[in-house]
Parts: sequence; structure tokens; C-alpha cells
Amino acid sequence: MTVETSGHDPLIGQTLGHYRVVDKIGSGGMGVVYLAQDQHLQRDVAIKVLPPGTLSDDSCRRRFRNEALALSRLNHPNIATIYDFDTQQDLDFLVMEYIPGVTLSDKLAAASLPEKQIIPLGIQLAEGLSAAHEHAVIHRDLKPGNLRLASDGRLKILDFGLAKLRMDAVANPATETITGTHAVAGTLAYMAPEQIVGGEVDPRTDIHAAGAVLYEMATGRRPFAKLDTGELVAAILRSSPAPPTSLNPKLSPELERIISKCLEKDRDSRYQSAKELAIDLRRLGTPSGASVLERTSRPRGLEESASVEKTKAYQPLTRPAVLIPVILVVATLTLLATYTIYHNRKTQWAREVALPHAKQLIVQGDWPEAYKLAAQAEKYIPHDPQLHEILADSAVLLSVTTDPPGASVFLKPYANSNDTWDSVGITPIKVCRISRGFKEYKITKPSFDTITGFTAGDQRLPPDQGVQLQLARTLVPLGTTPPEMVLVDAGNYSPTILYFRRLQRVDLGAFFIDKYETTNRLYQAFLDAGGYKDKKYWKLPFLHNGKSLSWEEAMALFTDKTGRNGPATWELAHFPEGQGDYPVSGISWYEAAAYAEFAGKLLPTVYHWNKAAGVYDLGETTTANVSMVQPVIMHSNFGDSGPAPVGKYRGVSPSGAYDMAGNVREWIWNGAPGGKYLLGGSWGTPEYLFFETAELLTPFDRSATNGFRCMKLFDNRPLPEATTADVPKSLPASDFLFNKPVNDTIF
Repeated sequence: MTVETSGHDPLIGQTLGHYRVVDKIGSGGMGVVYLAQDQHLQRDVAIKVLPPGTLSDDSCRRRFRNEALALSRLNHPNIATIYDFDTQQDLDFLVMEYIPGVTLSDKLAAASLPEKQIIPLGIQLAEGLSAAHEHAVIHRDLKPGNLRLASDGRLKILDFGLAKLRMDAVANPATETITGTHAVAGTLAYMAPEQIVGGEVDPRTDIHAAGAVLYEMATGRRPFAKLDTGELVAAILRSSPAPPTSLNPKLSPELERIISKCLEKDRDSRYQSAKELAIDLRRLGTPSGASVLERTSRPRGLEESASVEKTKAYQPLTRPAVLIPVILVVATLTLLATYTIYHNRKTQWAREVALPHAKQLIVQGDWPEAYKLAAQAEKYIPHDPQLHEILADSAVLLSVTTDPPGASVFLKPYANSNDTWDSVGITPIKVCRISRGFKEYKITKPSFDTITGFTAGDQRLPPDQGVQLQLARTLVPLGTTPPEMVLVDAGNYSPTILYFRRLQRVDLGAFFIDKYETTNRLYQAFLDAGGYKDKKYWKLPFLHNGKSLSWEEAMALFTDKTGRNGPATWELAHFPEGQGDYPVSGISWYEAAAYAEFAGKLLPTVYHWNKAAGVYDLGETTTANVSMVQPVIMHSNFGDSGPAPVGKYRGVSPSGAYDMAGNVREWIWNGAPGGKYLLGGSWGTPEYLFFETAELLTPFDRSATNGFRCMKLFDNRPLPEATTADVPKSLPASDFLFNKPVNDTIF
């Protein structure tokens, strides 16, 4: 970071949130830093205004807010505390602890540091990193410019997590970075080899950067100095830096060993934790582990004489009867004072920062983040009435059972593309508290197939602490579930789509349904295998406008744009270039049924399709009347831009299937006289087609919005007759959806 004087800056004197900007104090690759005053708590703070475009949209802004909340939980003397994150007039800014002093980079501009200064600074650096790593937070861009030296000698680590933003933003020329096919962020001179090649980072990546910082403190230069970018990358990956003692002979061999161990190319050869690094530095800084050379260089006579005198002087104090009680009393008082200060500070944070922020998040509908803050505050103010109110508004109770038990359960926010899952526990889980809001779940157990899906936290109804979600799933042995299919559990069931709600309940056996709609690529395999030439796949009579057609007559109708057999949207018996992963469309019911026969599967019945889609089902299995429709529709393709690759939209069903709402409407087995049903709606159609009704079309219809998916039975038990029967166009008059309203006079 570059320290600056205020000069003319339009933000000075302005108010961001409840922070009045006082002065401009610096700038760097990740924004401009201002000194400001918190008008609520009357304290100085530092505000970092991020460069325009860093957070390009609300989704990116939300991710960074989540990151800021995680970072705000890092409370350690050697980490700059983050207080707040907000947006005002298109300015995204982070509010942090203000630390008077200079950066380590400023201090090293003059010269290297003596070892007696390096060791305490290194210990503080390692302890700060250790605290962060315990919370699964990795810095990724550790360097002297991100280390601030307070006036009392304390070292503070700045900008935790900000480097992560560079993975989603344009590389800033003010910071030397390298980007490639992988997302890479950091300052090149301090990067570990695994960062440069785009590999996974972990705490040992920060330890490598800490070694580079220690090297610079000890020698006054970086491990690889004055190289262009290509040479620098090659050096970090393959070369060893000059030994620190060759540049500074005053350094002890032990400090050189510590630095070299941090800078190992293979992360397994480095310190495995920052705590280990701190231990070695502390050992080096104590008399017993410090400069042996210094002691052995003194004249032997003087050494022995001084030793004898010290022994005589301190002999009474070193007697166990005196020394041990004194040590215990001092240690107890120190621990008590430290705990009191720590607890008071945390209590103040909980009441003055966490609870107000959590209330604001609840108003915004961000219950997961509100719950995280409330759960953190609960550690320090467990009996606070406001806290209990916030927990009631932001949390629900969940129970999970599996057959067999002993499975691991993981959750993440619904439709979140991030693959980070939070562990909930091992089944059976009688009761656990989670944040409100729709959740995707993953259930795993060795030697069993993984189960996925989603459940809900009653995001639509008023807060009610009594809401409890009950999730029960059956596991099947590893390899039972066919590829790209998901398991739907057995149960007594009747359809819940409004159009079909009057159908009788049946005992529905377990089954598998395609995770995605049948794609162009899969259907191409059917066509290439002679699907339109082999009668064995076409087992049903062709009835068109009341007339029975021969197989040859029917095949003449199933042609693409160029007159060859294939979907109506294809040309030259092949799908459009680059659309192999798009759902096949322009398909008649007969073609869908023939493909299912070819694949050894079935077209789903209305019962099976509805159960897999989960429309309204949660209200039947929990104490809350919760609709499963809202989250699915919000993340499904009902737009006017045409179909999308399968799985692109994150609207997963409770059973773990994608695109059951929107994208292309899907043929099912059932029909009515003169037609067959399509369910789910499609791109360019109203959303209510997913949960209210169905479309009944001739089985020869080959519209561009027609597609399908298949199902497969778990065992060989026959399908209940009711599931495959025709469904009349209209349901009994007692169903409100189909009643004709009476006139005003009769009413």
C-alpha cells in the first residue's frame, strides 16, 4: 500500500453509512483507504473503498459480504479487525480497525532488521496466521505491504480475504499478479509454487509467504529479486533463493533453517501449521534456544564467575517451596485478567455490533447470515432477550434419519454453485438448529451411494420457533443408482400438482429418475444406433387424428428440418453444433417412448414425475405448510432466450433432479383421449405450468419446447394400475380450480 496525504478527494468530509470520512491515508491494488470516524461508537476506523467493478453484481457482492462476515469473526491481537461491509452510491467499502503506524514494507525500505527484531515480529505473524487458519481462513496475499506495525510494536495482518476477490475481478496493474487457466490471486514475489500453477491453496501456502516475508526482513531483499515475470515464475517453481546468511552473516544458522523450511517447494516439507512456526521462533527467541554462539564466545573464566554469582543471589527464590506458589499465583492472575478483558470485549461486540447487524439482515431476508452472527453472539450473551428473538426469527430445527443410520449429513444454501458444504452431523440426528432458508443437502456413507436433494427452512411464513424439518432418506449400496440418475424413495403417494390432486393415493415403490433432461448427445446415440429403423423400439400403436398409422407412415412424420429422421429442431440427422449438452427438443411422445425403450427405461408417470419434482411436498412431511415451488422456479429457465444446457440453472428438485421446472416441458406416460400430457413448463411459458396444471397435446406434437426425461424402477414390482391410467381432461366439479364461478346475483 502507498501512504498518501489527503490532497483533494471528493469523499473527504462525506458520510458512508454512519462513518464520516476524515482523510485519505493510502491506496493500493485493492482500493483506497480512508481514515474515518464511527459516529455511533465514536472511534476512529479505516475504510477501504474497493475499486469500481470489483464487485460486479449483487451475487458477487453477496459472496464478499459473506466473506467479510467470516473475517469479522477473526478476533486476534495480530489481525486487523473487520467491523462492517456496506454499499452506498455504487461504492463498496469495508470498515476495519484503524491502526496508527507504518507498514513493514515502509520499515524495510531503509534496511534489513536485526534478528532481535525479526523474531518477535515473526512470532506475531505466525500467531495471527494460526488464529486465522483455525477458522479456515487463508490470506492468499501475505506480503510486507499487508503487515502494519503499530506504535506499541504490535504487528497487525491486514486485508485477510481480499485477495480472493481478484479471482473474480480483472487483475490490477498496481499489484504484480499472474493469471492463467486457473483462478490465481496474490502478489507474485510472495506466491507459493502451488499458487502459481493454479493448485489448491491451504494454510501452508500462507506459511510459504511468511517465509518470504521473514527472508526480506532478514536480508533486506525478496527471495528472488530483480527478475522479470517469466524468470520469477521459473525461479519460484524450480530454484532455491540465496541462503540468508550469505547476504547477512550476522544471522544465526537456526533462523536461516526456519526461513528455509518455510520456503520449501513441496508443501509437505514446510511447517505444517503456523503454530509450529511460532513454536520454533519462540524457542529461538528464548535464552535456552537463542545464540549459543554468543555464549560460547565469552571467556570461560568470566562465564563461570558470573554463573556462580547469579546462583548465589537467586538461590533463596529458586527453592521449590517459594518458587512454585509464586508462579501459580502469577499465572492464575494473568489468566483471569486476560479472560476478563477478552470476554468484556466480546460481550460488547455481541451487543453493539452483532445483534444490530443480525436484525438488519433479517429485515433484508438474509436469514443464514443473520443466524451465523446470532450463533456467534450466543457464546458471549446466551441469556440476552434480543438474541433469543433473533434466533427465533433466523433459525429452525432439523431432524435427519437414514436407513441404515451412521451417514454423514451436509448442507449448503439452495442453488449455491459453491461446492463448500457445512457438516451437520451423523445420523440419526434427533434435533439440530440450522438457519432458516432453503438448503441443499448431501448424505454420504462409505459403501453406499451419495444422496442429494433439498429441504426448506420455511422462508415464506412468519417466524415461528416451533417449525421443525424432518428429513428421512433410504440409502442404497454403492453402485446401485444408475449413472446420471437419482433415487426417489418409496411411499404412499398421490400427485400434488393442482390439476392432478384428485387422483387416488397409491403405494409407490422406490425408483430412479434422470438427473437431467435427455440431451441431444444422448438422443444422437439412439439415432446413430438405428433407432428410427428398428421397429423393436416402437411398441405402441400410432393413432393420429383418430386414424391408425403404419410404422412407415409414422416414421415419415418424424423428420428434421432437412427431411431426415430425427427431432424437428435438428438438421442432417444431427443436433446443432455446440449443443450436445442441451436438452433434445422437437420431440413427439412416440419418439420419447422409443428412446426410453432403447435406454432400458420408462417414461415417468404423473405419479413418479410429480414425486421427483416435489411440488408442494414439504407441507405434507413437516409441521409447516411450506411450498417447494418458490426456490425451484426462481432458479429455473422460464425466460425467452431458448433452452439452456442441462443443469446450468441451479433449480434442483427435492430429490436431486435438475430442470424439472422450465427449460423444456417433459412428456410423461399418461394421457387423455386424443392426447398425452407434458409437465413442468418450458422456456417462454408461464411459471404456473410447473405447479398448477399440465399441457395436453397430440402425441405427434413436435414443438421446439417438447423434451423428456426417463425413469427406472428400483425393483421388478409391477406399477400400480392407477399410475399408468389415463387422466380425464377435467377433474370433478368439487375441485375449486375447475369450478365455474357463479354470477354476482347468485353469490
